[in-house]
Amino acid sequence: NIIDFLEVSPEISIVEVPVPDFIVGKNLIELNLRHKSGVTIISIKNIKNEIISPPDLSYRFAKDDILIVIGENKQLKKLKFTEE
Repeated sequence: NIIDFLEVSPEISIVEVPVPDFIVGKNLIELNLRHKSGVTIISIKNIKNEIISPPDLSYRFAKDDILIVIGENKQLKKLKFTEE
């Protein structure tokens, strides 16, 4: 579920996506998103609309967080926030 989308170049975009339930309480190290998918979480928007950028590796995701993610379009299209 993409909330917002910004094309940086023909190959790279930034997307806003809600935090999926299965990562609530996890941190960036546990998620290991860059290694698994090649995309990078550049910011987190919390329930108070505060932007956390860059996010600390120990930040624990909350239920109402919004992730701001950058990556190649092909990586973003493959990105599935499902538990493995």
